[in-house]
Amino acid sequence: MLDKKSGKMVKMHTLCPVSDGEDKARELKRILLGTNNEPACKGDFCSWMDKWRRLSLKRLSKEAPKDHPSTKNISNLKSILHVIEGGFCNFDLTQVKPTDVAEFLDFWEGQRIAQIYKSHMTNFFDWYISRTGLITVNPVASFELEPVEDREVYMSDDQFHSIRDTLLIGVNEKPTRTGEMVQCYMDLCYLLYQRTTEIRLLRWNQASQDGILFKPTKT
Repeated sequence: MLDKKSGKMVKMHTLCPVSDGEDKARELKRILLGTNNEPACKGDFCSWMDKWRRLSLKRLSKEAPKDHPSTKNISNLKSILHVIEGGFCNFDLTQVKPTDVAEFLDFWEGQRIAQIYKSHMTNFFDWYISRTGLITVNPVASFELEPVEDREVYMSDDQFHSIRDTLLIGVNEKPTRTGEMVQCYMDLCYLLYQRTTEIRLLRWNQASQDGILFKPTKT
């Protein structure tokens, strides 16, 4: 279900401290289930979103590496589109105004997830306009979000080696079976200055005397 605080679809939801008692927990559970019940769609937004969802998932599956398939991106996309659909389920697409978009995105004001929702909504409306022509202006395009402040944290040498050394010991304080391999993985990310996915998908035919050719999986 949707976590109202984080804006993400999660399996586990915190109700209350144990000290508040079981009755309080059950009361909060009833409230939580009530606020997450999805009303029946009264407009055509859901039907168009369903078409866009199937198209997007098909495109994402086609672009995924065939030898290292991952379900994480597909799960994330489903979650994002589900939240957007829930916010506009009672709208016809031709009724959506920039003010409606603003009201929806204001819920995640100052969070990076707001930028993600805006990006997906922009693509969705651009696609709808190209398919129907019933509207000519994307209602998302005119809405500007406040920029999210970038984090400026640089890992120190001590922090890097502390993490690296800890990989060798498990939570049971015994040597881990894969510790050295994960250390190698971490070293390659650092030495080659690449994302973890690029390192994981690296193949021997990408390396030559001229260097290593990386194929970015994310812009």
